[in-house]
Amino acid sequence: MNEKILLVDDEETTLGIVGLLLQAAGYEVDARRGGFEALEAFARDPHSFDLVISDQCMESMSGVVLAKKLLQTRPGTPIVILTGDGETAKAGAEGVGIRGFVQKPVTIGQLVRSIDEALACPAV
Repeated sequence: MNEKILLVDDEETTLGIVGLLLQAAGYEVDARRGGFEALEAFARDPHSFDLVISDQCMESMSGVVLAKKLLQTRPGTPIVILTGDGETAKAGAEGVGIRGFVQKPVTIGQLVRSIDEALACPAV
């Protein structure tokens, strides 16, 4: 695996733990605290990221709002949303182009499967 993942969460602990799990699974991870940091990193080189994983409930902006902004910069970017309330997140994300939703708490197996599926499938 050589995929580079932009990982976004506003909770430092979650960002660190999920980042370490993804690195242990063989991914390169660029961890950003919140939507604005993620937008800045993505804008510098949108094609350097193979996939984005974002928390849905963040203080500065939701994962769905972040996804919309990222997809304006680079349409077709594979994006997976981590959420504690999958149905609410999905309802607000119809037509956005998000490729997957993963319910928290999440295991590394679930994350790897969702990454594989998001990279293999077209946007929803």
